[in-house]
Amino acid sequence: MLRGCCAGGGDRIEHDEATRKIDKQLKDWNKTYRQIIKILLLEKLTYLDQLKRNGVDAMQTILDFMETVEPAIPLRNPRNEISREYFYDIDVNHEDFVFDKQTAEHLKCLWKDEGVQQAVVRENEYHLIDSARYILDKIGEIAQPDYVPSNQDILHCRRETTGLQKVEFSIAVPPKNGGGTQQFWMYDVGGQREYRHQIARVFADIQVVLFLVSSIGYDRTLREDKTFNRMEESLNFFTAMWESPYLSTSGFILFLNKQDILKEKISRDRGESLLSHYPEFRDYRPNSKDLVGDEDFVYLRARAFIRDKFLNKTRDPLSSNKNKKRRKGVGNLEQARRLRSGPDVYWHYTTATDTDHINSVFNAVNSMIIVWNLTTLGLI
Repeated sequence: MLRGCCAGGGDRIEHDEATRKIDKQLKDWNKTYRQIIKILLLEKLTYLDQLKRNGVDAMQTILDFMETVEPAIPLRNPRNEISREYFYDIDVNHEDFVFDKQTAEHLKCLWKDEGVQQAVVRENEYHLIDSARYILDKIGEIAQPDYVPSNQDILHCRRETTGLQKVEFSIAVPPKNGGGTQQFWMYDVGGQREYRHQIARVFADIQVVLFLVSSIGYDRTLREDKTFNRMEESLNFFTAMWESPYLSTSGFILFLNKQDILKEKISRDRGESLLSHYPEFRDYRPNSKDLVGDEDFVYLRARAFIRDKFLNKTRDPLSSNKNKKRRKGVGNLEQARRLRSGPDVYWHYTTATDTDHINSVFNAVNSMIIVWNLTTLGLI
């Protein structure tokens, strides 16, 4: 203020000209902000219309585990053998599949069997969908002909994400950010390895990479490769995307999802399963800011540990390919850092049924734009 009052005529003209340029630039940025924001979704999201199929698929998975594990787990009620046999010939992916009253009754009988419940407790040893307990607990309600799925039901549905999908949506912009609406295009390339080559098709003009992580994958293996840990696969995939020169100008948002299920797992075994796969967890000490409220200390340590496994991939001094010969067109971490003009990573702890994902995305995108603009102005 003092410099402004004492400035001479030439300085004032120069100051006014600079102010006009900044105002114009801010208007241009605001116009760009109102354009479509393209988001690349990596990993999986849940979809609709799968509750009944999910219930049958979950039970078939449980029964298969009971038969193949050593030693096998028998049904405790011999009368339930009829229900077991019923599911041998059902294909939930067949177009003629019908979920009828008989199917529901067999599911209810098996779900009450102590042998089935024993197998469910060992869910980390095989590929049981995370929503199995929720769906099978209320399969009687779901089977009713007049049943209308609730929001929680929809959020618990699961469908394999296959192929390239594009979702268009818009959300209201808060008044403090100018009001109106903001359009988004979200590209989903699927979570399985065989679909990841399609990512290159949508790299162009991606402003935001939304990386969704299952926080409970540390003691589970991939469906397509049972020799590989799910968490390690996610870490490798995240690193590859972070280091990609094609995404060097994209902001990253990390969703550490399924915190509700993680909390249940940690409360059951006090972090022993996480420790068995990641021995370094024993000596891990979270930041004081990570210890919030009255939450269980072991759970808070666990979620912060998993978060830092990913964030450390953006901080390592060398690429994950440091011992490998550099390949043409493949950027390492140092190269990515030189090219990267936006913030590092925005992260959020989310639950398996969080309905506020989009608000978190919008707030993070808004913060990214502010940082990018301030960086361009040379203010940070």
